[in-house]
Amino acid sequence: MWVYSQKSTEDTLIKHCNILFDGRQKKLVTTLIFLDIKGAFDNAWWPSILSILKETGIPENMLHLLKSFLSERTAGLALGPSRQTFPSEKGCPLGSVSGPILFGTS
Repeated sequence: MWVYSQKSTEDTLIKHCNILFDGRQKKLVTTLIFLDIKGAFDNAWWPSILSILKETGIPENMLHLLKSFLSERTAGLALGPSRQTFPSEKGCPLGSVSGPILFGTS
């Protein structure tokens, strides 16, 4: 089993293609399994992430920055003309560079 961390999508794709080509040359049956964890980024719980980061010894100023980044976030729901917002303590902010890093911590 191969686990790729700190690699780009392109690096991973090239590695998988190499595995397939090597297996084909050796006349082996090759099976690749991919996991898609539904809702994973939506369910990363911030208090747990911050606690884990604190335990690992992250510098205090970075911890405060991340805490500030995650604080006072809301989720919204719109049904026709009616709109409602709710406080949120979970989920990685969409489109953020830090989202995958925060998810990896949880």
